[in-house]
Amino acid sequence: MAAAELEYESVLCVKPDVNVYRIPPRTSNRGYRASDWKLDHPDWTGRLRVTSKGKIAYIKLEDKVSGELFAQAPIDQYPGIAVETVADSSRYFVIRIQDGTGRSAFIGIGFTDRGDAFDFNVSLQDHFKWVKQETEISKESQEADTRPKLDLGFKEGQTIKLNIGNMTSKKGGTAKPPIANHVTPPPVQKSSNASNADVLLDLDAPAAASKAPVSATTDLWGDFSTASSGNVETLPGSKPVPHETVSAEARLVYPFCHSSDQPSALQQQFSEWKCDSEVPQGTDRGWTCCPTGWSRFQRSCYFLSPDKMNCADSEQNCTGMGSQLVVINSKEEQVFLSEEIKQTPKIENFYIGLFEEKVGQWQWVDKTPYSVTAAFWRKGEPSAGSDENCTVMHGFEKDLNNWNDVRSDYKHHRICEAAAVTV
Repeated sequence: MAAAELEYESVLCVKPDVNVYRIPPRTSNRGYRASDWKLDHPDWTGRLRVTSKGKIAYIKLEDKVSGELFAQAPIDQYPGIAVETVADSSRYFVIRIQDGTGRSAFIGIGFTDRGDAFDFNVSLQDHFKWVKQETEISKESQEADTRPKLDLGFKEGQTIKLNIGNMTSKKGGTAKPPIANHVTPPPVQKSSNASNADVLLDLDAPAAASKAPVSATTDLWGDFSTASSGNVETLPGSKPVPHETVSAEARLVYPFCHSSDQPSALQQQFSEWKCDSEVPQGTDRGWTCCPTGWSRFQRSCYFLSPDKMNCADSEQNCTGMGSQLVVINSKEEQVFLSEEIKQTPKIENFYIGLFEEKVGQWQWVDKTPYSVTAAFWRKGEPSAGSDENCTVMHGFEKDLNNWNDVRSDYKHHRICEAAAVTV
């Protein structure tokens, strides 16, 4: 039986709702944009499954009821040509589907819920992280087989001498430990309250220097149960960075290595991140991370800008950081952001990603459907003015309904949003 036939297929992710779009050819190197597609009229809807067989992952588009295969895309690396993210949204992707004859085509897929897009992205990241680890283990094993074997056995005539300290002598006393190279040992404290570790920690002190006794209950390694212990974790290739104790709610600041685990657009822009552990220790992905200086809520990271720009420049600035102007999907997210802007040094207005495409027709920047029942306009807003086609949150508004439509040439702060990264 061939090795490929012995491999089993495992399911990595299932999403019951996915939209499929015909997409126009890419006209530049800037990437695909979902805004160029007919998002209101998908060409097909169904179910998406991500599976794996060996090192290859497969994106399968299936009928919701019968399970009949509509199309599939084999993925040998991610990110890569087989799966690409679009430049203007986190909910849409371009995949390369193939049939059994080797013919291929590029189509667009999109998720109504941003959380589904997040799960889809992470399932591919997890699989190819495993592929990378398996490849490294296999490579190390092959290198170990080619290296000359190390013979640690005793040769004929060789002997070994063991010096064991604190052994009871025949006279009933305690044998003194041997002194290597005739170096004078450090002075031993005579106080009965002194810890044995004090001798080891005082090697550099003068022989005549006195030392205060240390309580036997003192933890010489520091208090690991509190965040104020000042622990420092050093990662390979990085400078030591102080952080709090690792626990279920610990926080950690460390630089990402861009050469590992398929960096997202946000990861490519920032090198220092703050991470929260929210799952039991020992699991594969236990940290949810945002760039330093950003705030996290659920599975998103938010940046509240200290500077001001007009509406168009605000949108472009967020996109340049691998994010987008914030899209508010729930009351809980609105409450969180309302509290965040009240904590800023100057409580002012912040642009969000809601625009008026036509008079009376509002649209989120990532094409999330706009719902009047899930909006938080101030009383009397949005106004009827045709020149007020951008939206801000009022920081000084005490009520939760703090949205206001404004002219696009006004300069305000902005809130950028991106999906949090899991490691």
